[in-house]
Amino acid sequence: MGFQPMLAGMCEKRIFLKWSLLVALLTRAGSPCHDKVNSETEGKTLHLLIATTNVGKIREFRQMLGTERFEYSDLSQHPPIEAVEETGRTFRANACLKAIHYAQLFKTAAIADDSGLEVDALDGSPGVHSARWAELNQAGKGDAANNALLLKQLADIPDARRTARFVCVLALADAKGRIVMTVRDTMEGTVTREPRGTNGFGYDPLFLVAFHGQTTAELPPATKHEISHRGKALQRLRLMMDVAMAKDEDLS
Repeated sequence: MGFQPMLAGMCEKRIFLKWSLLVALLTRAGSPCHDKVNSETEGKTLHLLIATTNVGKIREFRQMLGTERFEYSDLSQHPPIEAVEETGRTFRANACLKAIHYAQLFKTAAIADDSGLEVDALDGSPGVHSARWAELNQAGKGDAANNALLLKQLADIPDARRTARFVCVLALADAKGRIVMTVRDTMEGTVTREPRGTNGFGYDPLFLVAFHGQTTAELPPATKHEISHRGKALQRLRLMMDVAMAKDEDLS
């Protein structure tokens, strides 16, 4: 077994139960514990490498995690390097592979995500192949090509069966390349029959959120951050990091 697949397997087996319990307790609105965490982490900062060149993701990471306790860099600020081969079969495995690789390469704490769209009528595809779906099917490359292919594949699927979900897994590795924490979250919706909206990226123009009656590319950024798969995952990760920093745990 190669080194990267072995790491991916190890990451899959990690279960951070204590963090799940803390998140459940501390996310309660108005919780004294939440206020205590905020006060105890004031003045502490951590440098984070956002392990992506995707401008949309970089913007969401910065907006959601904030600048009060974190300083950022991202891969676009470094000379071009060969991308990590995403050999994992799950979002979590690939997020861990990327976080480990870039943390070790740049010797800094690194946060990576793997995310994508699971369409029920396609047996969960594009899934971990979401970003390269068109390319893998010899149908072009990039967001527009991915969206066009998806619409073609679902052309004969009735609206009631166009259910889907966005999935996001975030992984944080310290400067030695050790996975410190991971989080996973989802957002349920359906796939529209034509693109709508300009606020998002990826499959956002096709992903309809029934409660709002809008695609994620039509939603205002604040609303999207609150309900999206990545927004919810980033909120949970931020809280977990605040708890760890309040306990003087070394995340760097």
